[in-house]
Order: sequence, then structure tokens, then C-alpha cells
Amino acid sequence: MFYTDYTRNPLQVKGVKDLTDQLTGAKIQPMNEITFRPATAADKPAVVAFTQHTWPHGDYIPEIYDAWLTDARGPFLVAEVKGEVVAVSKVTFLGPDQAWLEGLRVHPEHRRRGIARQFLAYEIALAQSRGARVVRFATAWDNFPIHKIAAEAGMRHVASFVPYWAEALPGPVRARALRQDDLAAAWDMIAASEVYRRSGGLYDQGWAWKELNPAEVAQLIQKGDALGWQAPGRENAWAGVALLLSDFYDREALRICWLGGDMTQMTEFARDLRYVAAARGLTRVHVPLVDWPELRAALTAAGYQSDPGGEGFSLWIFEKALS
Repeated sequence: MFYTDYTRNPLQVKGVKDLTDQLTGAKIQPMNEITFRPATAADKPAVVAFTQHTWPHGDYIPEIYDAWLTDARGPFLVAEVKGEVVAVSKVTFLGPDQAWLEGLRVHPEHRRRGIARQFLAYEIALAQSRGARVVRFATAWDNFPIHKIAAEAGMRHVASFVPYWAEALPGPVRARALRQDDLAAAWDMIAASEVYRRSGGLYDQGWAWKELNPAEVAQLIQKGDALGWQAPGRENAWAGVALLLSDFYDREALRICWLGGDMTQMTEFARDLRYVAAARGLTRVHVPLVDWPELRAALTAAGYQSDPGGEGFSLWIFEKALS
């Protein structure tokens, strides 16, 4: 509900200090000339112009711009300097108290001026003012300037993920959909797993990571998006669990948002998920793996490979707990 409040009463302020002053009622002069405000449709040409060449293949910001304007989960923001839009970013609440930051881009001609640092600080303060107890974002393993800015903002690196994929493969499916009466045993396996520990207790929401807990698993079970694996001859215990993201934009892929279990069974389980994809008429399996050599080796043995992204590529998740 507070998202719509934000839309009706946007905080058009200059700098992080001014945001803090508004929240506390203090009267202090703005610390700089940067103005943060909600993005508008009129800002789109300027944003598209400085984001369309972020990477050699382009950027997703122009494609998602219109959707972000109307996203009720949190504000889409721009930063201005002397009336010129010089940066853009999005705050998305993945739950009532979990804020995810994404899409931070700074105009190439305005980089190295502290804009990203101030934008991040502004978003953290804004998320906290809206009730967030934690804020997170993802960035590439080698984006060292952002790593430094995150550390200065009190954020810490809590997990790393590597995109993996495999083609669907015809074969006998052993995995089955979990039922609500499987929840307790499945959660016990998840919570005790090394993958859960290394993932920082998070799971993928489509390039955004949220806390995994029994309530989240129960919802996925209800949607039919939770699969369990039992090793042959050991049908009384779960050896693996795969949670699915069925509403992901890639409709041709079985998208797995969390995968873990007994490492001695993981290669067979991962191969079985290729069978699941084929049985559902899909062409491939995608999974953001926790960057753990033992897990990566198990999936490589099952015929998976890492997505192109450069040698050693991984996504780093940064997190800050808010008081």
C-alpha cells in the first residue's frame, strides 16, 4: 500500500541528507546538486539514450522501462543534475520488508562523480523509510567499483550465483511434485543443506533474490512449482529439491530458482530435471547455481554448462541489514 502512497506523494529531494531531513523533520541545506525523483514517461528517451549500449548486446532497461513505471512493488527513480537525467535505478519490494535494488545506470558522461554512491545511499534510506529491514542487489563478480561503493554503504557480499543450462532430454522422469504433507521433510532437507548455507538463505525470483522459508516453499508447492527427488531404494527420504519459477519470461525453459540436496545424488537429480523439461514440452533447463565447485561439478556431469559471461563469471549478491 505504501507504494501507491509514494506515487501520490513523491519525495522530490536533493541528496541523501535531504531525504533524511524530511524523514526526521530537520531543516538542513541539501548536500549537493543531485535531485532524485520518480521516473516519468517523458524521461524515457533520455534514459534509453544512455542505457542502450551498456553492454555490447544492449541493455534490458529500455525494454522494461514502461513496466517499471507502473510497478506497484516500489518506485522507479531517476537522478537529475541541473535538469538533466543522469542516472536511473529501481527499488522493488520482494516482500513487505525485503527491498531489492536493480537497474542502477549512470550516464557515461557523468560517471566518476559520486552519483552511483549517492544514488545507492538514497535508495537504502528510502527503502528503510518504507519499512525494509534488509536491502539487497546483484552485480557482476568483476564490477569492482560497485563492490567498493557497496562496502562503503555497509553492504556485504553474502552469496554468488552462476547461470547454468542444459538441453531438455527425453527419459523416464523420477522426480515428482511435492505435496503439502511433504513440506516439513522437504524444508528440513533444504535448511540443513550446504546449498542453503552458501546461498545466504536466498532463492531466485528472476534475477532478484528473496529469502527462502517454509511459507515460500508452501506457496510453490501449492502452485505445483516444487519437485522432490528420492534416490532409488531410499523412498523414505528426500535426496533433492528443485523449486521452479513458472512465470519467468522464458517460456521455453524449465526455470529452476533453487536446487539442492544430497551431493551424491545431485548428478542423477539434475539429469532427471532434463527429463522433466522434455516431458513438459520445453527445450531446456536453466538454473542459477550457487557458485560452489561440488555443485557445479555435479551439474557438469549431468550435461549442464555455464552460460557465456566471461571466464569465472558469477553474480554477487550484496546485502545490508537495516535497523
